[in-house]
Amino acid sequence: MKRHDIIIDAASISAANAALAKILVRDVFITHPDTVVLALLDGGFVFAADMMRELFACGIDPAFGTLRISSYGAAKESSGHPVMTASVNVPIDGKTILLLDDVLETGLSVKAARDILMAGGAVQIFTAVFARKPEPKSGRLCGCDFQAWDGPDRFLAGYGMDDKACGRGAPYIYAVD
Repeated sequence: MKRHDIIIDAASISAANAALAKILVRDVFITHPDTVVLALLDGGFVFAADMMRELFACGIDPAFGTLRISSYGAAKESSGHPVMTASVNVPIDGKTILLLDDVLETGLSVKAARDILMAGGAVQIFTAVFARKPEPKSGRLCGCDFQAWDGPDRFLAGYGMDDKACGRGAPYIYAVD
């Protein structure tokens, strides 16, 4: 295994998630107790699993599902055309949704997911990402409501994020240059 330029370690990730969970309880679940949590796959699965455990530790046990959208494939840059490859696997009609994803960069995947969820009958959508990168020069199509950490403008892997389908299992986030 090659050496990585670790950007944020596992302990710092855990602390950021614990802090974000408390914010989500206060700003989402107190006023919308029936919120459904959806993980945006593939990258959001590790963050979503950790966030579900953090929410449970705060006394919140929401319904959970997934939605798979991809705009990167095996590339390091977005294709600009997000594609839904697996639909939502829980009822969302009339529901408030908390959409969890690993990283926000261009906003393409989050915007595509929001559009799909609204068309599917969701009444309100909150978005939370683990890492929010600086806004690209070309602009961002969609922002997020919450983030655990502000990441650098580098290609990131680990903690669910991948480099050509590898690296997702690293307990930390590292830069791939």
